[in-house]
Amino acid sequence: MDLEGTYTFDAPQSVVWEALMDPEVLARIMPGCEKLEEIEENTYKGILKIKVGPVQGKFQGVITLSDVNAPNTYTLNVDGKGAPGFMKATGNVKLNEQGSSTLMEYDG
Repeated sequence: MDLEGTYTFDAPQSVVWEALMDPEVLARIMPGCEKLEEIEENTYKGILKIKVGPVQGKFQGVITLSDVNAPNTYTLNVDGKGAPGFMKATGNVKLNEQGSSTLMEYDG
C-alpha cells in the first residue's frame, strides 16, 4: 500500500511538529491505527487494522521514529505481525513552514 500526499495546517511549524510527536495525535493520523502507546522515546507499540487487496487483519507491532530532524522531518517505521502474517512499512514526514501555515508532505 503506497500513501503520499500533502496537507496544509493553519498553524506554525513548531506547533505542528509537537502535535505529530504526540502519540494520541499520531494514532489518529495513522491509517488503520486502533491503539498506540509510547514505550520509550520515539518508540511505540500499537495495533493496526490493515487491508491491502484481499489480505486484511489486525497486526500488533512496534512503530519507531528514525532520522528525526526536529522540527522538519522524520521517518516512521512499522514492524508488525498478525494472523495474516508479517507487515513492514516505512513512511516519511516532512514539514515546511509557509508564512503562518505549515505544509506537511508524506509518503510511504
